[in-house]
Amino acid sequence: MRNRNQIRRRDLIAFIGTPFAYAAGAVALVLRFLSPLPRARAQESLDVGRIDDIRGSPPRRLLFNGRSIYVLADGEEIRAFDAECTHSGGNVNWVSGSQCFKCPLHGAVFSRRGVPIAGPTRRPLREYRVVAPADGPVLVLNELK
Repeated sequence: MRNRNQIRRRDLIAFIGTPFAYAAGAVALVLRFLSPLPRARAQESLDVGRIDDIRGSPPRRLLFNGRSIYVLADGEEIRAFDAECTHSGGNVNWVSGSQCFKCPLHGAVFSRRGVPIAGPTRRPLREYRVVAPADGPVLVLNELK
């Protein structure tokens, strides 16, 4: 006969195993939360419209593969620049009054061709390759010049 104070084996396993199961589940949730997200596949190109639309407007700021870029007409040529300043890493802004890009962090100034004209940087803005057929959409390619 069994003593009332004795613990049955299955009760002991349930008593010890249940907290371990909860702890294992919590650890699994934490590890899943801390694991990196799958990376989105990068776009090969970005359709930015037709040549006439770009020529008749100020530089457009767009998002391309998670980065801000500017698309603008420079004479007959269509250009696309990364908006990241080559000095401090801040995003430059287009200033229509002076027709240039300015970085708000340290005052770097770039011409509409991306060339530095004032401030602490000596490197031009990174420029993307652009395909601009006369009869089709203008495409910004995911490669730097």
